Amino acid sequence: MRQEPLWSNLPNELWLQIVQYILNGQLYQMIGLNKFFLEVGMDVKWRSVKLDTESMEEAMHLLKRLQWVSFTDAIHICLIHPFLPLKTGTPS
Repeated sequence: MRQEPLWSNLPNELWLQIVQYILNGQLYQMIGLNKFFLEVGMDVKWRSVKLDTESMEEAMHLLKRLQWVSFTDAIHICLIHPFLPLKTGTPS
């Protein structure tokens, strides 16, 4: 019979204290460990989304990814940077 590791029985409140000491980049790499790290890691990754319209291809790719991300409620900040081309020539 397989025995569960002791750390798997820790309450979420304790895990939330532990993750405060893990860098965001490292935390995202841990999303494959269990459901808790998946949810926390995705929350970190999608907390802030920057949509830059200078490259419409990249902007559309990001929007398509957001359609399939089940963690869109994790987005707290969405920055949209519109691309405004500079007018050439002399002002009248």
